Amino acid sequence: MLQLLRKSAGSWIVKGLLVLLALSFAVWGIGDIFRSQGAGTTVASIGRSNLSAEQLRSIVDQEIRSFKARLGDRGDIADTPEVRKAYAYNSVSKWISQKLYLAEAADLGLLVPDSAIRDLIAQNPIFQDDTTKKFSAERFRSILQSSNLSEAQYVALLREEMVYTQLAYAMNGGMEPPEALMKLQFHYENARLTADILNVPSAKFASFGKSLNRPNMGNPSDADLKAHYEANIESYAIPEMRSLKVLTLSPEKAAQNVKLTEADLQKHYEDHKAEYAIPERRDLRQAVFDSEEKAKDAAAKLKESKSREDTIKQNKYDFIKLADSEKVSLPEEIADAAFQLPKGGVSGPLQSTLGWHVVIVDDIRAARTQSFAEVKGSLERNLKDSKSQQKLESLSDQLQDEIASGTGIEAIAKKLPVDVAAVPFIDRNGYDASGKIVKLPTVQSSVELLNVAFNTSQGKFGGLTERKEGGYFVVFVDKVAPKKYKEFAGMKAQVRKDWLDQDAQKSSSDIGQYILALANGGKSLSDIAKMHGLNLRSVSDIARDSGQLEKGQAASLFNGKPGKPLILPAEDGVSVAVVQSNRLPKDKNFADYKIGVVSVLKREISQDIAAQFQAALQERHKVRINQGALDQLY
Repeated sequence: MLQLLRKSAGSWIVKGLLVLLALSFAVWGIGDIFRSQGAGTTVASIGRSNLSAEQLRSIVDQEIRSFKARLGDRGDIADTPEVRKAYAYNSVSKWISQKLYLAEAADLGLLVPDSAIRDLIAQNPIFQDDTTKKFSAERFRSILQSSNLSEAQYVALLREEMVYTQLAYAMNGGMEPPEALMKLQFHYENARLTADILNVPSAKFASFGKSLNRPNMGNPSDADLKAHYEANIESYAIPEMRSLKVLTLSPEKAAQNVKLTEADLQKHYEDHKAEYAIPERRDLRQAVFDSEEKAKDAAAKLKESKSREDTIKQNKYDFIKLADSEKVSLPEEIADAAFQLPKGGVSGPLQSTLGWHVVIVDDIRAARTQSFAEVKGSLERNLKDSKSQQKLESLSDQLQDEIASGTGIEAIAKKLPVDVAAVPFIDRNGYDASGKIVKLPTVQSSVELLNVAFNTSQGKFGGLTERKEGGYFVVFVDKVAPKKYKEFAGMKAQVRKDWLDQDAQKSSSDIGQYILALANGGKSLSDIAKMHGLNLRSVSDIARDSGQLEKGQAASLFNGKPGKPLILPAEDGVSVAVVQSNRLPKDKNFADYKIGVVSVLKREISQDIAAQFQAALQERHKVRINQGALDQLY
């Protein structure tokens, strides 16, 4: 949808839709994501712009929540690591695309003036009063507040989107496909063929044995089967299997013995008191005027008025409430002035990108530090999590010490809060002897567990390994069953099936080449069909997407030459065909075709150019992707 909007972004209507789109991102929390500095491992970077693992994880969370909300009662998606990984790759791609365009726009000096931002917001229906159909500052503020966005943050998001759109439209606007290209595609799509097709089904292969000097075609002897078995011995091997014991140390088990006293909580509160500080908050009202003169006049009247509410009502000033505002949540242009005023104070005109503001201070709540009682609940949860992690690390050290000292598994289980799971014989890929997947005690880290298990000697412990679910595991290799080969006698039926499958492939190729040789030597497909008791099929009006033929046959015929025999793909057996005629469409129909195809070709050409442009931008702006950090997310 966004790509379509960008292609049509020249109109104010579409630009209005872009504002809606940007706001929908904000509603789902995308505004918070891009405001965050995102401390942590960097997943991707372009110049000075970095996408952290924390930011990407938040984006993926929001994408999945948004998709589930759109589905409603119609269904759901499986929220698995694989699904999240797919979302992560897609989100990184989108982020890179946008940042590349913004970086290039900055190099080109593309700017969006404040007046364009102001007009775009004012003309957006979502911010207009339902009755007057005019921009409502109160509605604008209310929507941004519910989206947890300040005015300055929303304007910044919108400015980036408009710059992006401006450059994208410059790249894609005005694309006109050449007449010669459209006519070539017209001929390509509307050409029609007539062809004769001779099919030899696999059930008839044996009848060609004499002609091909292969008397055992489709009928192997014991010697043939034995030779096939020996040549493909690895196919009949039972891989090395191992039985294991897995010791798991989970965060839940580590947390069971973590106890916190009132004194512990009180001490932590005193040691970290600065973290519980609440900055000054104010209840404000503001109105936005389209000129400095009007703002000055309103400020003067309000300062002199004995009843501000009457003055606001009489002059129809459009004041909106900014309740419980912190200084950092306000636009920079009005923040300092609004927080320097006393309670009941009225500001003078303050200019921002949206116009001239007048601010009234209704109430002030001084900065304070939350009491111990207020924060006790969250403090206890956070401190318990921290202590549990410390306990987990301590237990992991003890586990390694017990293993190093030769303590047995049962004794370890009595001393430490570990879970012990026995894993029956399993191969390197996680399958048992019957070919079924074995459920492992650590699902998300199953690959790591198997790697440890098959790189550890029998009767030994593997190293302590971190679980993706949290905590650690240690593998003990109990028994090892070496790789062995199944006896020919017990596998004879399977060997025969494998031999027949391989023989059918060879026979298909040999028979196809045999018929080609006859046809190239002067025999017609009709004569060949009579020689071998086969049916010849004549098909007319074949299109490139024809449903008359088997998959891939139409494409092969259009790649052939009239009168020249060729082998076609076949679902059963082998098919040989000869194209009898190739008919091009009449040019008088080109005008009607052109009307329908122009928009399609424009889009395809635009996409090709955009892809090439983005590839060039990646070289110029040095895109870096931390594949390791990306893979570790899910």
